[in-house]
This record gives sequence, structure tokens and C-alpha cells, in this order.
Amino acid sequence: MAMILICPLCNTRFLVAATLFAGGSKRAKCARCYHSWQVDLAKGTAEETPPGSLHPPENTPALKLSFQFPKLKIPEFLYWPVIPSLESLPPRLQRLIKIGGSGVGILLVILWLLLARDWIADRWPVMDKFYGALGLYVDHYHGGEGLAFEAMRSEIVYDGGRTELHLEGKIHNKTIKVQEIPAILATALGADGTVIQSWQIDPPTATVAPDEEAAFTSSINAPKGTVVNINLSFIEKKNASQ
Repeated sequence: MAMILICPLCNTRFLVAATLFAGGSKRAKCARCYHSWQVDLAKGTAEETPPGSLHPPENTPALKLSFQFPKLKIPEFLYWPVIPSLESLPPRLQRLIKIGGSGVGILLVILWLLLARDWIADRWPVMDKFYGALGLYVDHYHGGEGLAFEAMRSEIVYDGGRTELHLEGKIHNKTIKVQEIPAILATALGADGTVIQSWQIDPPTATVAPDEEAAFTSSINAPKGTVVNINLSFIEKKNASQ
């Protein structure tokens, strides 16, 4: 069954299906003047057309209907809980929260000082004493730290009419991580501890694995004087590049 709706503002007539209003009143909007009104069949705001009338009257514009859906009620358990402001809490609870927040901040600072001590000590060397007083190990580079010279041997050899001082040994990595091998400074000492000659030995390899050894050798023209001892030390990175 069809029915005719009449716009109360411009009196334009619209032919619509009566089934649109089977559920009750609806809100309609005029396609000509855009006026909207509530259509309630019980109050006679629409006219029914004869059963055999299938065509709307001439020049009848289309009708735009706007429907208002019922508002859905959201269950209470879906609402986020409202967090009260600090000022609304009892004074004693406010103090506890402030003290707890300060304690968390202090704990984070302590953890940073402990976990980042290598980074901190590298940038502020004075912190070495602080960590040393606490008995904490600081792992930062100091020119061959964790590396040791082993199986050292030196001798005077004659090669093609030349007299050379031949030196050989091994570098042992006593740490648990791969270490860079810096350059080596060799110092030949006399009987009274005076320095007869010093020279630099290039590292045999760039790195050495944990608990592994790297062998090295060096030969120079025999120094003038009697060599009693040879001291070896690693050169700091900044000095090795000079």
C-alpha cells in the first residue's frame, strides 16, 4: 500500500510506501524546500492512496526520509574507569604517592649508574674511584687491558754479516670478549737500567679472541751496548696513531 505525504511548509505531495512507517513515526525531509517534520500515521499526517494507484501524481518530486535510530546504551563495564586527580585524594595518600614516585626516580638513577658504568667512566674518569670504592669492575679500554705477554724470548743472531736483535713472544687475551691488539713499545735496557734503544712493533693481527693467543716477532739491528732486559708495553690508541 502507498500513501501520500504532504510537506507542511510548501505543501508538496510525495508518494511513499506505507511499509516505511510500519514501525511507528518517522522523520521526513522535503526534497523541494528541505523542511523536515515528524510523520505520525496515528495523527493523520499522511494520506493513503487507493489500492490500485501505482503511480504518483504528476510533478511529484522524490522524498528524502531521515530516520532517527534509538540511542544504544553502552554497558557500564565497557566504560574506562575515571582516574581521580591527585588533589582529590586524602592528604596522607597524596604524600605516599609522592614519596613512591620519588623512590622510583631514585631507583632508576641507581640502575643507570650501575648498568651504564662503562659508558660513564669513559666520559668522566673521576667516576673510576667511585666505582672502585663500591667494588664494581669498569670495563673500558686502557691500551691492551686484559692482554698479557707470554713466552717471551730474545737473542742476538747473525744474518748476512749483520748482527740483529731478534725478539718473539705471544699476546694472550685473558678476557671473555674479543680484544683489539694495539701497537707494542719495546725498550732495551742496559745493566744499570738505562734505556739503550726503543722501537715500535706493529700488532700481528687486529684482534684476538677470548682466551686465545697471537704470536709476534720483531728484529732490529743489534743495539750498541749490552742488552740485559727488554720491557714490552702496549701503546695507547692515540699514541699508536702518531
